Amino acid sequence: MGFSNWWESTFSADKFNAQKALKYVKKEYKSPQAEAGFDQIFLDLAEEEITKQKRLLSFEEVERLLHRARIQARHKTRNTGRETNVMPREEEQHEEESMPRTMGTLSKEVYDRLEKQLQTVKTTTNPLLSESELGTVRNLKLKTAEETILRIAQELSIAAKARGVSTETQRAYHLEINRWTKFAKRINGRLDKRVSALDFKDYVNDFERSFQSTRKEAKH
Repeated sequence: MGFSNWWESTFSADKFNAQKALKYVKKEYKSPQAEAGFDQIFLDLAEEEITKQKRLLSFEEVERLLHRARIQARHKTRNTGRETNVMPREEEQHEEESMPRTMGTLSKEVYDRLEKQLQTVKTTTNPLLSESELGTVRNLKLKTAEETILRIAQELSIAAKARGVSTETQRAYHLEINRWTKFAKRINGRLDKRVSALDFKDYVNDFERSFQSTRKEAKH
């Protein structure tokens, strides 16, 4: 089965053995600094998943493993820092730091529309007010932004399926769709008060930094 997996992974653009998956994520994703033992952690997780599934990995599974590996590597980095009297990071990095960079695949017009929704959401976090102080106005802004983001994500999904779109571009579209769909889910969590005001404020700030890093490469 080992040779069969190697052969299939080598000649299939969307199927990954552990080594191919590691090479892919190191090429496509921006790696945070000081991740202790990331490569080996990722390889171990990938091999474990392949054994469990009894097949090669898909793009979506590689992305999930990337996130898991980074979390484990960050924990290892902090533990190593404590053992060597090096100051660990003061704050837990948020999941947006693990988001893939799609290198400006979307048009500037789409990025502008998404940023408008992001800034609307951000106004609900500044200043940081209590639930009663924000109330109806906050909820209306969040609900409208959530619905608009999901509508844009649906448009991107349709665009990704258009004739003539390359596999690479489709993948980049889907990565961006996943990013904004997760953002919409977090907005929904804030609406339902499953996410605290402080956690949501931190989340939105981290999301904005990740987004601005991506849109620098947007087409004009």
